Amino acid sequence: QFSPRALAAAAIEKRGGRVTENVSARTTHLLAGSHSGSKLAKAEKLGCKIIRENEFIALLGAP
Repeated sequence: QFSPRALAAAAIEKRGGRVTENVSARTTHLLAGSHSGSKLAKAEKLGCKIIRENEFIALLGAP
């Protein structure tokens, strides 16, 4: 399955990151899409670094 989410997860894992489905106290970063909802609110409350899609693409060095 080659969805944008799967491609993002592969890029994160390739660079040593760990991808999870849930936000917890151990979460350090959240890749926030356009429909982040309650996960975004929880990550903000926990003080996680929020990375928007356009920032993520720039971090990867994509045009």
